[in-house]
Amino acid sequence: MKNIKKTWAIQAIVLISFLILALGSETAKESTSENDTQEWQEAEKKAMDSWMGSTKAQLIQQWGPPTKTTDDGQGGEILIYDRTVTFPQIPGQVYNQPYNPNLYYTTPQNRAVTRSRMFYVNKNGIIYHWLCQGREGS
Repeated sequence: MKNIKKTWAIQAIVLISFLILALGSETAKESTSENDTQEWQEAEKKAMDSWMGSTKAQLIQQWGPPTKTTDDGQGGEILIYDRTVTFPQIPGQVYNQPYNPNLYYTTPQNRAVTRSRMFYVNKNGIIYHWLCQGREGS
C-alpha cells in the first residue's frame, strides 16, 4: 500500500510539473510574439525614417516605380507602394446539424492582406512624411 501511495505521489508531481511547463511555454510564446512584433515595428520605423529628407528620385531608384501616386493637397504627391501578403489557406470544414442526416461543407478560405507604404513628397521632390497601413504577415 505504501508503494502505491508513493507511485501516485510521483505521478502527481510529474503531471503538475508538465502542466506548469506547458503553461509557462504558452506565456513565453505570447511574450516572444509581442516582442517580435515590437522589434519589427521599431525596425520598420527606423527604415522608413531613413527616407526622410531623401529625394523622390532616390526612392524610385531604390524601390522602383510606385504602385500608384496621388496628390498630397500641398502641391506635392504621395507615392504609394502596395504589397499583398498571402497567408496559408484556412481549410474547409465538414459539419452536421443536430437531427439532420445531411453533412455540410464550408469551402477553404483564402487570406491576404494588402500592406501600403506611403511616402509624402513635397513640390521640391523631397520626402517629408511617411505612413504605413495594413499589417505585415501574421
